[in-house]
Amino acid sequence: MQNIETSINFGGFYNSIHNATIELLIDPMYSEGEYSEYNFENIDFEKTHQSYIEKYCIEFERYISNEYNLDIDFKNIKLWSPREYNFQTDKIDCTITQSENIKLMKHFIKDNDFLAYLKDATVSYDGYHSFYDYEQALNNKDDVFSMYLLEYLANEFNQNEELPYEFEIHLYNEKQLEGV
Repeated sequence: MQNIETSINFGGFYNSIHNATIELLIDPMYSEGEYSEYNFENIDFEKTHQSYIEKYCIEFERYISNEYNLDIDFKNIKLWSPREYNFQTDKIDCTITQSENIKLMKHFIKDNDFLAYLKDATVSYDGYHSFYDYEQALNNKDDVFSMYLLEYLANEFNQNEELPYEFEIHLYNEKQLEGV
């Protein structure tokens, strides 16, 4: 079965609710003195972010299933981060199957809220040039339909659901800590 590479614009970690969620877990562990090794300089944020997005995707799959009765299984989950955060933020690169993509398209091609979102998301304005217009996105040019749709769903998920709190905070190992 053929997979489609897509991404989830989940809001990223830079100055976001996701970063705040991680800090809310770390801060009491360190500040209460029980776990002094959990100071921010000892945290391996790359591995911690990976743990977070994997849990996020599990909860996101559950949300899509519960809200829309669609089963999606995100695979090959990796965090993509921009070199600079001026114009972009982190996103989750992943794959879904061709059949999952078709299910999503068939369901949301009729959803007026999503179509209004898509129309707004594909409009260019001062300081922003959309790479795709509404018709191109709607017709899935370059497989972009899923990216717009997953961003729309992630926005809903982030507003309506409790964000994942059962992820692992990773520390640098002893050899890595020597260089910090």
